[in-house]
Amino acid sequence: MAQYEELAKLDILTPIRRELDAGSVKLHPDGSIKPTGEVALFPEAPWITANYPMSERNCALWSRIYYERYGILSRNCFHCFKVVVRPKNLDDLFAILDLQAEMSLPAKCGIETRPWATHKGLYAAFWYCPMEGGLEGAREHHKLVEKAVHNVVGYDTKVILKRACTEQENAWGPSDEWIYPEEQHRFEDLLDASWDINIYNSHESTALKITRRLDWIDHARRGRDKTAEKYYDSFLTVRIVSTVTYHDVAPEIKCMPDRGERKERDFAQYKEEDYSHPAGLSQDK
Repeated sequence: MAQYEELAKLDILTPIRRELDAGSVKLHPDGSIKPTGEVALFPEAPWITANYPMSERNCALWSRIYYERYGILSRNCFHCFKVVVRPKNLDDLFAILDLQAEMSLPAKCGIETRPWATHKGLYAAFWYCPMEGGLEGAREHHKLVEKAVHNVVGYDTKVILKRACTEQENAWGPSDEWIYPEEQHRFEDLLDASWDINIYNSHESTALKITRRLDWIDHARRGRDKTAEKYYDSFLTVRIVSTVTYHDVAPEIKCMPDRGERKERDFAQYKEEDYSHPAGLSQDK
């Protein structure tokens, strides 16, 4: 392999040139790449987490950087299993939110806004399986979660065990057919040695949880989830009123102003007429 192709295989800066130019990440003299400033949590995120698995998962690095910027499936993602539930309605979503807090297992739930997954339902809930347990450990985790979910929202709610992220399976095909390229180890070793993103324990503030709950209720209303109605005193709160129809009945119309008479005049004449009126605009023309 010629030098250019060999170097291109190990180029880790070109894919993040936009971030480097914007200053959101910085290349340090020791070769490390670090985000600048503090990590921010954004209100538009649809999830509320419970006991996030900070000790063994660095999804910010493996998904947001390795997958989205370098186009590789991290070797760590091959070991990732999740228990997934699609709550039937908003009532079930809030019930599962409480359940996740009670179970003290790494989990999150919220509304489904991802364009590649919205066809699967309005809501989603995830439990992260211990990565060191492998598939057999994940299956035991699934049994534990399935029993708890069925006790809370009923046996008609399906509880599945899946591998890695939906977007990764969409891009790489069925996850049971994934094969990790041996030559990728070298490149991923370089990424691991260069990128410095600390895993932190994500505890959403009360303010963020309030915003996200509001978003959930609005999402349910837009998705025509009937259970959303009980979470509003009135839809007037969000400026929604029933449309008045005139084809079937003739409601009494309280006020019908005169349409006025169109006058042929230019803007200078309009100002002259309007400003001269006692209730007109300022005389400062």
